[in-house]
Amino acid sequence: MYKIMLATLLLLLFAMPNAEAQRKTQSDTVKVYENLNLTASVACFMPFKEDVQNETKELIEDFIKNLNQVKEQIPNYQDYSISYAKNENLRVVEKVKDVSIFVAKDGKILDKITKIATLKGEKVTVHLYFEEISEILAKDYSNMLIEAMKTIKMGTLKKAFAPATNLKYSINEHRKLKNKEVGEKFKIRPFIVVNSSIGVYSNKPQYEYGAGFGIKAGKNLQDMYYVMYSRVNQFDTPSGLSQGVGILSFNYRPSKYYSMQLGLPLYGKEQPEFRRLNDYGVRLGFTVYPFKGISISPSFHFVNSDAEGGINHGISIGYGF
Repeated sequence: MYKIMLATLLLLLFAMPNAEAQRKTQSDTVKVYENLNLTASVACFMPFKEDVQNETKELIEDFIKNLNQVKEQIPNYQDYSISYAKNENLRVVEKVKDVSIFVAKDGKILDKITKIATLKGEKVTVHLYFEEISEILAKDYSNMLIEAMKTIKMGTLKKAFAPATNLKYSINEHRKLKNKEVGEKFKIRPFIVVNSSIGVYSNKPQYEYGAGFGIKAGKNLQDMYYVMYSRVNQFDTPSGLSQGVGILSFNYRPSKYYSMQLGLPLYGKEQPEFRRLNDYGVRLGFTVYPFKGISISPSFHFVNSDAEGGINHGISIGYGF
């Protein structure tokens, strides 16, 4: 058992940096609202700790300094955007693709934004939303964003496996906002899942295959709830016969990087050539996805009372979609 647990730990340690690499396809985001109007946002691929806060502040201050030097030369465009890369350039582009954002409440349009300043640093990307240049120069965007970032708590495990942060923050009320307060809707979408794996259970090799269905839910459809039926098979070396058991599992995947599972064994009618694997027990599993489609699943099994009592263990590596 200790060998299995050690192997599980090593695989999880291997999976964590790869899961973190996957996170770079989906950044963490903090959005600041002023009177329910989107005012500023910052995005990055790491926790909003002091180094990120400092970079955000320095990037905005550097942008304001450069903007002050050229503000008189900016033409009076009706629609335009500003882009700034630290220590590189500041560009003003007229009539870009319209980037209007509406927030409606009780049939009234509370906000319409047509201009965005995009600031790119080494770790962060900042967006400032405005109507006139004077707004950018007057508002303290740095302290707004830093105040919001300080409300986020993220440790090493959450950094590696949790869903990307998407915080909305009211600078007037100094609190987090719910999606519905800023006009973002909750979504639901059905999906199917297919998976196969090979692994070890109770120090014996096994293979598993199955399919299921469920729903994706949330603003970004990040939460996944699904039910699967799987067939687990193990070969009994002395007799050469295959032993198998059906597993009905209930799964929750709050992130594309990990999921949790409760599996219940379903014992069917025995056949001479295919005996039930009656010591499988109820399965509690945790799965990480270090690469797209690849899973690593350590599990613990609470053995049935009619078999050898106690807790067995297993681990598997699978592929699915």
